[in-house]
Amino acid sequence: MKAWLLLAAGIILDIDHLFAVPIYDPDRCSIGFHLLHTYPAIALYGILVFIPKVRLLAIGFLIQCKICY
Repeated sequence: MKAWLLLAAGIILDIDHLFAVPIYDPDRCSIGFHLLHTYPAIALYGILVFIPKVRLLAIGFLIQCKICY
């Protein structure tokens, strides 16, 4: 249950979508556009995977930063 809650908490990463204009654009790729979906932020999430106390949250963040199709 704890693991599920931490992975689900990765959804908070998408809070930065509320600051975009327009809030939802089906043709827009999040990576590079939203503040928490930039390449430096994704690199930070990758580094956080190696810290045991925040590993599951970092994995949740990386799942949220999926590659655009």
